[in-house]
Parts: sequence; structure tokens; C-alpha cells
Amino acid sequence: MRIWLRGATTIRRCKCYSCSFPLAVVPVVSPPPPLPPGSRRRTASSAMAEAHSGRRVGMVGDVRDAPEGHENDLEAIELARFAVDEHNSKTNAMLEFERLVKVRHQVVAGTMHHFTVQVKEAGGGKKLYEAKVWEKVWENFKQLQSFQPVGDAAVA
Repeated sequence: MRIWLRGATTIRRCKCYSCSFPLAVVPVVSPPPPLPPGSRRRTASSAMAEAHSGRRVGMVGDVRDAPEGHENDLEAIELARFAVDEHNSKTNAMLEFERLVKVRHQVVAGTMHHFTVQVKEAGGGKKLYEAKVWEKVWENFKQLQSFQPVGDAAVA
């Protein structure tokens, strides 16, 4: 098979070598230049999402802050109350949910919700805890992954 280059196309000819019948005209595409180490090539969909949102789009699996005002979302508050109740039942503690301070999400096999929760302890003091709740809505599944105090952050 003869292959001739003409500008930006490749013309594939018949195998018989006697006729000049073109079988296909294929554009010649050069490979993209190599990327610097540690960087990733942007896809068209990520570039479009970035253009529409006005901010840099993170990777799948990144922990991202929830939109402004998500601390007042009833579903988020319900999951945060679930985290406090599960912690109380597992550790025999007497914590009482006060309010949701911060909400972050991570896409995994479902969603991992990262909550900063203000609770009232049995003695009346308020304290901040970091809770992680794994949720798979389509399976009606939710599980407390961790419930840890945030440093020595006692809230006045």
C-alpha cells in the first residue's frame, strides 16, 4: 500500500500499485507535546466546568467545601445529628447536638460528609468535633466513620 503525504492529510492508495484509486484520506495529527512532571492534561469537560463556575475545578475524590449556607440545610443537619447519636451509642457518651459549623463533601463510592459540629457536653460545656459520615443514598446506607474532638477547641 502506497502512502503519500499531502499537506495535512495522508492518502492511502489501492494495493495493486497499478491504479491510483484513493481508499481513504486520513488527516495527519501530531501527538500533543509532553507535559511537565507532576501536571495533568485538562480535558474539555473540566475546562468547560471551570469556565462556567468561575473557579478552579478539583479532582474527583477531593474534599470540597459545601456551598455557602449549607450549614442550615436540613439534610446536612440530619446527618450531623446522626453522627452525634451514633457516637453517643458507641461510646456511651452524653453529647447533645447544638449546631453545624462547617460542611465539606468528598465523592467516594457515595459521599463522605465532613462535618464540624458544635455539641454540648454533659457538664454543660460546648465543644467542637469533626465527624465523617459515609452515605450511599441509593442503598439507604449511612455509617459514622470517625468522630474526633477538634484540638482543645472549647466554645464559649
